Amino acid sequence: ASHVLGFVRADGRGGEGLERYYDQQLTTVDTDSVDLASVDAATLSLAGLEPEPMELTIDAKLQKQVERELFAIRSANKAKSVSAIVMDPYSGAILAAASVPSYDAEDYAAIASEDISILRNRVFQDQFEPGSVMKIFTATAALDRGVVTPRTKIRDERKLRFWEYTVKNADRRSYGTITVKETIAYSRNVATAKIARKLGSTTQKAAHRLYDLWDKVGLIGRTGVDISGEARGMPYDPDEYKWAPVDLANRAFGQGSSFTLPQLARGMSTLVNGGKRIQPYFVEGSDQSKVKPERVITAKTARQAKDILRYVTGGVPWYAKGALIPGYDIGGKTGTAQIWDSEKDQWKKKRWNHSFVGFIRGRNQEYVIAVRLEEPCLLYTSPSPRD
Repeated sequence: ASHVLGFVRADGRGGEGLERYYDQQLTTVDTDSVDLASVDAATLSLAGLEPEPMELTIDAKLQKQVERELFAIRSANKAKSVSAIVMDPYSGAILAAASVPSYDAEDYAAIASEDISILRNRVFQDQFEPGSVMKIFTATAALDRGVVTPRTKIRDERKLRFWEYTVKNADRRSYGTITVKETIAYSRNVATAKIARKLGSTTQKAAHRLYDLWDKVGLIGRTGVDISGEARGMPYDPDEYKWAPVDLANRAFGQGSSFTLPQLARGMSTLVNGGKRIQPYFVEGSDQSKVKPERVITAKTARQAKDILRYVTGGVPWYAKGALIPGYDIGGKTGTAQIWDSEKDQWKKKRWNHSFVGFIRGRNQEYVIAVRLEEPCLLYTSPSPRD
């Protein structure tokens, strides 16, 4: 858990992670609370001057297993990096968080001199376009507004034109008339864009309502998790940036706005736990751990969204084959997004961000898991990858 814990620098100060965030608390003591009668004259030491210990939410066994899986995933897919976070969707406690490549925190200086980027905590410091993961939030916005139900029919098409711009489905096909539930399960870009259109009579009204849902469930701004260096994402507030019709379409299915894994895990938790936004945290007893969950969408809307997530992993044959585990309640949404190459001012060729955000519930515990594969080297026979 090197990226989570961070390290202590040569000057004794915390560097990155929890060490940096809690540096003052870990290195200072309230001297007013010290019992001067405990002074040991022989050693001139004060007993009890150690800072109060901190209890982390990290599950050591789960953390170890997540790290092993990420190493295996990166190796198998030759990905630039792989990151994941596991969270309790009811309390916000973070049970595991890791990214690969990782490093030995005891040898951070040597690592930094070779490649300082390895020290970056990609789980919390990277923001990226998540792709089709965002479709479930578009559907939730429409459900919350009452403009659709899971069974509302939507006409899917091969492409949708916006003057000089064209939005296409990843497989370049049309599924015809399908339900909202099927739109999300089969990850239809065009049909999802049409759902977003239903949010308002104008593009700006629809944009504000989609953005408002993002804000409600916890996708906007830093989550406030107690770790250093958290990124805030780039969602493009429609109050500051006017969305064109093609922007609404693109952002409805996860292109054109950037988010972080903790934001996505927090947003998914809102759908999973019945409609309450939670505060992610690492340290028991911290200010973050004391924040009470806040209801932001109705229990009915959250239940409908969660049922759609179940249908994705259970109703789509190729997902069900790889995702379902007997005895567990499972749901989630995949995402594949193009990556903009700022140096060449164009989309990278045959390189995508792949992500998955979902939940799994066993007999005694429910987890939300968010995973990102950055630029895996995969070969596709179709024009674009299927989520």
